[in-house]
Amino acid sequence: HLRPVAKQKPPVAWTTGKKNVLFIRVDFSDREGNPLNDEAAMFSMNRTNEFLGDNSYGKLIIDTTLVPGVLRMPKPAAWYQAEPESRDDELLNHACDAARVVGAKYNYRDYDLYIVCFDSIFDGWAGKARVGTIGLWLNGGFSNDTIQHELGHNLGLFHANAWVPSQGDSSIGAGEHEEYGDPYDNMGNYSPYGHFNVYFKNYLWWIPDASVKSVSRTGTYRVKAHDHRESGIGVRALKIGKNSGRDYWVGVRHWLVGNEIMLRWGLKSGSSMSGDGSLLLDMTPETRREFEESQPRDHSLQMGKTFHDSSRRVSVTPVARGGDGHKLWVDMRVVYGSADSNRSPSVSIDGSSVEGKVGEPFRLTASGFDPDSDALFYIWEFGDGSDAAYGKTVSHTYFIGAGSAFPVTCTAVDGRGGSATATISVQVEGSDDPVNSWTQTTLPDTGNLSFAAFGGGQFLAGGDGGTLAKRDAGGTVWSRVGDSGTRQRLFGGAITGGTRLAVGWLGAVTVSKNAGAWRLAKGVELVNLEDVIHDGDQFIAVGKTGKVGLSPDGEAWTFHESGTAAWLKHVTIGGGTYAAVGTRGTIVTSTNGSKWTERNTPTTNGLESVAFGNGQFVAVGFKGTILYSGNGESWISAKSGTDEWLNDVTFGGGMFMAVGANGTLLTSPDGKAWLRRSSGTETTLGGVAFGARRFVIVGRDGLILESGQLAAPPVPTLSAALTKGGKLRLVIHGQGGGLFRIEVSDDLQEWRVLKRIRQIEAKPVEFIDESATADRSRFYRTVTP
Repeated sequence: HLRPVAKQKPPVAWTTGKKNVLFIRVDFSDREGNPLNDEAAMFSMNRTNEFLGDNSYGKLIIDTTLVPGVLRMPKPAAWYQAEPESRDDELLNHACDAARVVGAKYNYRDYDLYIVCFDSIFDGWAGKARVGTIGLWLNGGFSNDTIQHELGHNLGLFHANAWVPSQGDSSIGAGEHEEYGDPYDNMGNYSPYGHFNVYFKNYLWWIPDASVKSVSRTGTYRVKAHDHRESGIGVRALKIGKNSGRDYWVGVRHWLVGNEIMLRWGLKSGSSMSGDGSLLLDMTPETRREFEESQPRDHSLQMGKTFHDSSRRVSVTPVARGGDGHKLWVDMRVVYGSADSNRSPSVSIDGSSVEGKVGEPFRLTASGFDPDSDALFYIWEFGDGSDAAYGKTVSHTYFIGAGSAFPVTCTAVDGRGGSATATISVQVEGSDDPVNSWTQTTLPDTGNLSFAAFGGGQFLAGGDGGTLAKRDAGGTVWSRVGDSGTRQRLFGGAITGGTRLAVGWLGAVTVSKNAGAWRLAKGVELVNLEDVIHDGDQFIAVGKTGKVGLSPDGEAWTFHESGTAAWLKHVTIGGGTYAAVGTRGTIVTSTNGSKWTERNTPTTNGLESVAFGNGQFVAVGFKGTILYSGNGESWISAKSGTDEWLNDVTFGGGMFMAVGANGTLLTSPDGKAWLRRSSGTETTLGGVAFGARRFVIVGRDGLILESGQLAAPPVPTLSAALTKGGKLRLVIHGQGGGLFRIEVSDDLQEWRVLKRIRQIEAKPVEFIDESATADRSRFYRTVTP
């Protein structure tokens, strides 16, 4: 919500540098109580500082001062409610006066910005701010995204709106602007971590004019993604003249898989702003709904598709893309001239037949002709779910499909709306991997199975009604546990040493020691638990309302808050970092399991599972959502190729595997590029585990799938040498993504774990044994799980 004050472009000093913010909390005689405690207030403001720092590429930071306690207003809430359009200003004045009474250091005039926070007393809005000047109300809207939106107004922004044509299939036909209509921008219909658009960032001086390419002639222009703190260099927007009042602005977002390329109208004058200053254009008008109905989030201009403005006689086509994550770039072809008489090109793929071999690259070349002598650009699809490739000659490798034929399609585009396609079949030879072959077992009378786990040479599966079943790694028969100690549904399990453990709802934690009977742990907090792991030292369980439980033995538990109220569904550890995922796209991380930090994510879809492998975290969830991260802090969306609900993900045998509804099975070597596999069933799959060189998947109605056995990983080697300081340096040579234990012994009889090491890349890993001394001999060995 906004209160217009000034339309002039703010000076650079207003939108950059360090800004001191005074945060005032108030209540009323007829509406008593602190609206927001100190911890919650600082959490939202710290997240806001992070958001603004990322948006501005570090050019703007805020430092918040909380006025102690809650300040009583001189009038009751009913008095302000009686004339809300004028007395809301009085509320700001009264709050500032009350803050000065607390102490001279809380005088709002000594701060760059101020916020007045109170429980909701006004109808119709959660937050409001004056545009281009100080003054911000939080009327029950205490989330950091509301604060970010309102501070955007203070900085000088109006809403990020959209243009909705009234008829026809044109993106720019007659219509009207929809307030808040941009679903990707935090100044519009809020999108998670919705960076302000490129027009707004230029207006606020965050993207300088030198990084905006003004286009007035035909050419191909590379645009870099702008929605990341480290995306502050290079061309981040194209500006193309529309008419005397407006320009087209073209920007690229890396967070939005399938919606990366945005076109909008921005006011030609860079010295002012108004309510219709930024209008997002819908590049897929065929899916548009009636005005004031919720519009589909598919506004992006897709690769190889052309937007044409006949009155301006200009065409815009994305013709190539590259770069990973925030380093994403897109080549935009801009062509001036009429498209009315444009003739389509033709294209063929050299060679009547092409053969490929699993795991080996092959090359393809296209030959194209354009009757109008337009430059041609080529886009390739390989039929295996991999990303498209671009260029006249490309290379590709199939990792699956031995004995199968894949359709390869090349599309040639001329940048003026003309295109042509050619398709050939590529026959793939070679031996396929065991993940394409599944053995199916059904356990009768077990209900739905929710999880699978592996440890200590044994698989464990569990689910409805406290069901547990197990199988030794070297065995072939699954046996059901007669009495699991609980009738609660079980959602997660872990095995370490001689302890087997499973968790479920209402604090159900059932434990078996040394292959003994299962017993329900006593005194566990009544938390609906969804998952549990063992990190080598302790068990960690997660569940409803963001609870995290820690236990050294699986029986005595202490619970901690994770900093979120979301329902946490799964937890993993990798590289010394714990990561837990949950509802509404929530991800929290920790380095010790007790203190957690919530992370920004590019989705509000529920996340069901998270895994770590090959130096990468991967999270999966609702509607085929897949995110990946190298550090657990910054997350990027990946294309899954499915809209099915993904229930679980694990890493093993050098690959990630995700499973979900209707038999969905996906694999990826890196968490970024995913391939759809056949599971041989349409039954919903609930959990997956890797152990003894094979995958085990469990699902509805007692279904268990087992893959063939994967090839044994290379045996790691261990060497030793002395450092210059006389310390013992151990060097492991093994497979990237491998997990090793370095064990030490004084007599070759008793061994103890010295260090657990995750070898992220396929290069040697060094470890120095600080405890080694020159006065005695020691023996070392590496052990793989």
